[in-house]
Amino acid sequence: MGTLTQQPFPELKRVVLSSGSQTSPILPDNFLGGFTPRLRVLILDKITFPGLPKLLLSANGLVKLVLKEISTGGYFSSDAMANCLSGMSKLKYLVIEFQSRTSHPASKNRRSSSLTRTILPAFTVFQFQGTSEYLEDLVARIHAPLLNRLSVRFFDEPPFDIPQLSQFIYLTEKIKIRDYLSLDISLPNCECSLDVSSPDEDVNGWFSLTVPSLPMDRHLSCITQICDQLSLDSHLQALRIYGNWRPFWQDIPEWLDFFRLFPTVCSLTVWTEMWPLSLLFKKS
Repeated sequence: MGTLTQQPFPELKRVVLSSGSQTSPILPDNFLGGFTPRLRVLILDKITFPGLPKLLLSANGLVKLVLKEISTGGYFSSDAMANCLSGMSKLKYLVIEFQSRTSHPASKNRRSSSLTRTILPAFTVFQFQGTSEYLEDLVARIHAPLLNRLSVRFFDEPPFDIPQLSQFIYLTEKIKIRDYLSLDISLPNCECSLDVSSPDEDVNGWFSLTVPSLPMDRHLSCITQICDQLSLDSHLQALRIYGNWRPFWQDIPEWLDFFRLFPTVCSLTVWTEMWPLSLLFKKS
């Protein structure tokens, strides 16, 4: 079987490999002969494949690429991934999810905003889980004008700098930040997440950013920083807050300062157990 999977399969169009074991199975570097010109779908879930960049360079016809539970042994740099993506003009769906922060090293070089971006004309859905540094380096190299679904989950906690991500979103046609009309903020017990979407059916854009669990007293500062970096303050018309969180009474001034960041908001909705927050809306 091992010898068979190392032979070229020039007509192969779909490969799906998944593992439920605690350790990731390792594919040989020359898996499928490193040559799959007709491959359209590649899904690797908890599979270590050091030779992946080589295989992807031959798979220019890929439409869907899903890489989940990427371990340290299966790490590929943002440069290597960007080089592979540069030849995938038909790619529509991309998932890159590392197992943990330790499964890929920190980037040493940050990208310049003037770096030439490779255009991915068919790219519409992108899901990423990893560090902000890795994503910053990757999106600095690509341009996806038709992207309409972007989900980001960072391992690292704020503060972090995401100017390249902001620019990447701004250059899209459907989820560009300047067209955002509503913002959903979720404050559950285990994570701090921020979703931005537009009610305009013609726009049909959606963006989600999630960071790890934070102490209660850091939720507001985290969201404030993210909104500031993504330039959301002057574009929002609707703000919705939901989740299970009971802030202390002394947090009310911070909430007031937070709401003042969005002078254009004309609709505010709160679904939560944040009972002290109701005092903000009581008439004196």
